[in-house]
Amino acid sequence: MSIQKATIITITSILIFILVTIGISSVGADENCVIIQDGYCISTHFNKHTPA
Repeated sequence: MSIQKATIITITSILIFILVTIGISSVGADENCVIIQDGYCISTHFNKHTPA
């Protein structure tokens, strides 16, 4: 396998991982709230209608 092909596969795998992670973390979120979750499963819930 050439270095160029291995690099393309690696970058593609990283992008797919990021997209899947974003998709999983956004499950349950709707347009009225935003859920942010870090790597330790600590989530923060923001309600857009509540002023900060």
